[in-house]
Amino acid sequence: MEQPVRKFSDSTRPLYETDEHQWMLEQIELLQAGKMAELDHGNLLVYLTEMTIRDRRQLENRFVRLLQHLLKFHVQSEMATRSWLLTVLEQQRKINGMLNSAPSLNTYAPSLFADAYPHAVKEAAAETGRDRSQFPSSCPWTMEEALMIEPSLIARLDPFLPLRRKLGDDLVQVPAHLTFPSSRLT
Repeated sequence: MEQPVRKFSDSTRPLYETDEHQWMLEQIELLQAGKMAELDHGNLLVYLTEMTIRDRRQLENRFVRLLQHLLKFHVQSEMATRSWLLTVLEQQRKINGMLNSAPSLNTYAPSLFADAYPHAVKEAAAETGRDRSQFPSSCPWTMEEALMIEPSLIARLDPFLPLRRKLGDDLVQVPAHLTFPSSRLT
């Protein structure tokens, strides 16, 4: 038989510190009742500030994950897995969802995208076992391109990618209409 969960109360600490969820519910009730003077202004300010920081961190982390997997496709397309594809598609969907539901994040998105690239290279290098120098020194995609790329098309759009990597770009002339849309990929 399950024992009921005991609720311990620490009356020496504020509710904000002991039960954040209950504290939020109380703040909502106060706002709905128009009791502005009773709001926990200091902690409410801290909480809302932390929420905006959290949203920006989450967006940057999603950019890191997206770029990491696009880089893996870029340097090891022959090793691509369904999991890589699903990760790219999920990150694209979630990033686009964040940017659509909170349009003000679009202000921060370009710099967060740029900040994410070195972290993505580091993680992609660690995961692939390749040296960081084997990855492009600057991001080969714009933010818009990264959010639109269909990773499963990379090899189809550039079927010469494995050959170009093996022989070098100078030895393999690829018609422009068969290459991946961004010329910065190589």
